[in-house]
Amino acid sequence: LKLAAQMKDSVLTSHSHAPNETKTSFTSEPFSFNADLGSNNSGYYRLQAVLTHRGRSSSSGHYVAWIKQNENCWIKCDDDVVTPVSSEDVLKLCGGGDWHCAYVLLYGPKVLEVPDASSQQSESNHT
Repeated sequence: LKLAAQMKDSVLTSHSHAPNETKTSFTSEPFSFNADLGSNNSGYYRLQAVLTHRGRSSSSGHYVAWIKQNENCWIKCDDDVVTPVSSEDVLKLCGGGDWHCAYVLLYGPKVLEVPDASSQQSESNHT
């Protein structure tokens, strides 16, 4: 909840690589509507974690958690061993039998970025 509140109030800035481009500031829209705290104002979600099972049956085997840190970096939590893995490694979790099989997928609301009013105004003045 604290992280969601921080993300709600954060200001994100896109980085400009070309000298003629102007930087545009964005504000993040809140995840939910004030009147409906469980809602998702965008309707879009991002995969945030995967719980996998490795084994031949539900009564035996091993569970591993894969948690997204950023767009290209995940962490694999295998008991007390935590290691970084790539997005490609997570996409390979489609096995069965003796290999990991995705068991639970956890999603979170996608952050909507809306240009700042001051940023939009300065861009319209340059055109």
